[in-house]
Amino acid sequence: DIYELQSIQDNRAGRYMLTKDIDGVATKNWNSGAGFKTLFNDSALKFMGVFDGAGYTISDLYINSSTGKYGGLFGVSAGKIANVQLSGIDYNFTGGIEAGYNVGSSGGLAGSVRNVQASGKITASNLTAVFAHIGGIVGTNASTVAGASGTATPTNAMCIIKDAVSKVDITASGNTNIYAGGIAGNNSYSEVYNETGVIENVKNEGAISVTDSSQAKTGGIVGNNAGQVSKAENTGAVTGTWHVGGILGYSNNSKNTAVINSELHNSGTVTGIGAFSYVGGIVGQVFQGKFDDLSNGGTVTVNATNTGYAGGIIGHNSSTNSSGSFTNLSNSGAITGNVT
Repeated sequence: DIYELQSIQDNRAGRYMLTKDIDGVATKNWNSGAGFKTLFNDSALKFMGVFDGAGYTISDLYINSSTGKYGGLFGVSAGKIANVQLSGIDYNFTGGIEAGYNVGSSGGLAGSVRNVQASGKITASNLTAVFAHIGGIVGTNASTVAGASGTATPTNAMCIIKDAVSKVDITASGNTNIYAGGIAGNNSYSEVYNETGVIENVKNEGAISVTDSSQAKTGGIVGNNAGQVSKAENTGAVTGTWHVGGILGYSNNSKNTAVINSELHNSGTVTGIGAFSYVGGIVGQVFQGKFDDLSNGGTVTVNATNTGYAGGIIGHNSSTNSSGSFTNLSNSGAITGNVT
């Protein structure tokens, strides 16, 4: 039951499998209104085991926090999370969090996440930390969790999110660097470990909205991408204040130039509302990278108060001829711009 789920915090190397659906509605009244306590909410005590949902559903999980660093079912995982559905989540995060915030339905920082589905809402308001990474599935798909293998010093390992679907509506605001995406807020690459964050075969149907942040990167799939994304589809509306894309808000593969981001398709509306807005049907801004098989059918709109860029595929391309390539592109979405 939900009480047993909360108790797995006691064994970070454990192997767990659900045997039935779990009703989390009682968490609304836990801990004086703070709700469920995020599991393994410490990078030094990360989850290293296996959590297999066996296809069952955890429903109505409630979290209400203004402290900590990681939020979600799991805080930091270097293990494996698979085959679980999170239905009707209600996560609320406010205020000045420590150095930063990583929020996702299943985890803040993720090792291996496969066959996970989520629905509900994540609200992050009045954020004042240095950064906030917010995703429908994970906050950050990051090498800093020591890879999917869970080893201390991995070589050429991967943090991977595969076969995931999000129907989570995300609303975020605050005077901070907000990276928000339907699947992950941040998808990273580590030169130290030579780890590439990989996101593959995923879909987002939730609405993603970021306001008030002048340094926001907002995408239907990933807000900030330095890893690899392939076979990704977005149908949800995406609204942001700086770099805004139907799939990726911002993408920079300058440290791992062999990566190709491919089969990226968007049909949701994409809207930029900041003073400076880079808005694309697929990517808001590309610094460096290779892309193949991109299509957009969503309306792309920029409403900027200073400078705005809008494109059916890419809002603004900073790649040089030697570092960036774009092949097999298709746009059928309307493009409108307004700078006041």
